[in-house]
Amino acid sequence: MTENNTTKAQFPKHKDHLNKTFLEELGYKTWSTKCARFNASKRLNVIASLSNLSLAMLSCYLIVISLLTAFNIVTETKVVTILTLATTALSILFLVLSQIENAKDYRLRAHKFHHCALLIGSLNNEVRMFKTIGTHTEAEKEVFCKDVEKRYQAILNDNENHDSIDHDTFKLQFSEYFELTRGQRWGTRFKKYYRTKLIYHIYIGAPVIIWCIYLLVTNGK
Repeated sequence: MTENNTTKAQFPKHKDHLNKTFLEELGYKTWSTKCARFNASKRLNVIASLSNLSLAMLSCYLIVISLLTAFNIVTETKVVTILTLATTALSILFLVLSQIENAKDYRLRAHKFHHCALLIGSLNNEVRMFKTIGTHTEAEKEVFCKDVEKRYQAILNDNENHDSIDHDTFKLQFSEYFELTRGQRWGTRFKKYYRTKLIYHIYIGAPVIIWCIYLLVTNGK
C-alpha cells in the first residue's frame, strides 16, 4: 500500500495514466498519438499552402521586376543594375526553393498522417469501449492489451513519425489538463509559428520590404 502511494506521488495529474494499469496507459498513448498525428496533418497542409503561395509570389516579383526594365519604367543605370541583380537572385531562389519544396511532398505526407490518425483513433475507441462496457477478467484484459499494442506498433512502424511540435500542440489544445503555464503556452505558439510559417512569410515579405527600404533611402538623399 505504501509503495502504491509513493508511486502515485511521483506523477502529476496529467500523468495519472502512469500510476494506473497498462490499459490506462494504452488509452492515453492512442489518444495522444491520434491527436498528434492529426496536428501533423494540419501542419503539413498549412505548410503546403504557404509553400505554393511563396512560389507564386516569387514568380510575381520576377514578372514585375522584368516589366519595370522592359517598359523603361526604371531608366536610371544604377537602379537597372540592381533590378537585374535582384532578378537573377530571385530566379535562383525560385529554382532552388521549388526543387526543395516539391521534393518534400507536403500534401501526400499530410494525407498519410491523417489516415494514420484515423487508424489510431479507431484503436483508441476500442480501448475506451473496452474500459466502459462490461466487466473483464485479468486474462481478457491481457489478451486485449496485447492485441491493441501489437496493432498500434504495426501502425507506427508503417508510418512516418510526427514532429515534436505536433505533440506540443496537442498539449496546448488541452493546456488545462496538462497544467501548462502561460509561458509554456506562448512558447509552444511561437515554436509552432517558427517551425511552420516564419520562413514562408520571409519569402513573401522580404522582397517588398527590401524594395521599400531602398526607395526610402534613395528618396531621402
